[in-house]
Amino acid sequence: MIRKHAASTLLAAIALQGSLAHGLGLGDITLRSALDQPLAAEIRLRGVGDLNPTQILVGLGSAADFERAGVERVYLLSDIQFEVALDGQGDGVVRLSTDQPIREPYLDFVVEVRWPTGRVLREYTVLLDLPTYTAAAAEPVRAPRAQAWSGAGDSAAAT
Repeated sequence: MIRKHAASTLLAAIALQGSLAHGLGLGDITLRSALDQPLAAEIRLRGVGDLNPTQILVGLGSAADFERAGVERVYLLSDIQFEVALDGQGDGVVRLSTDQPIREPYLDFVVEVRWPTGRVLREYTVLLDLPTYTAAAAEPVRAPRAQAWSGAGDSAAAT
């Protein structure tokens, strides 16, 4: 009986530890720059708990992570720098930046976050250059008008 109780207590402790390990999460990305400017963006960190910035390692996913996500890992992504800032209330941000201007209209990449008890991956797509629209309405599309046919085909249909 004691052995059964000890086993169930151990399983409960392991389950609790597992739920704590999966508490850290990545939120949405907020872009703070535009095309032809150095990248400036922030990703929300959720459920940080009592971790400190040195325990949270953020970077690009591995080549295998990119491949599994179906995302091409272009060389330009290697220039992205990641910095963790915590708010002391269990949340924080990851600041993404580059020294050089980004000349691509969009970036697609996989971010990896590691901490002592876990790891999380998330894919992000950042649109730096929105399509432009004109205020003028487009000309409506009209179907071509039916034309009357003359010739042998018409006389055969009339008989």
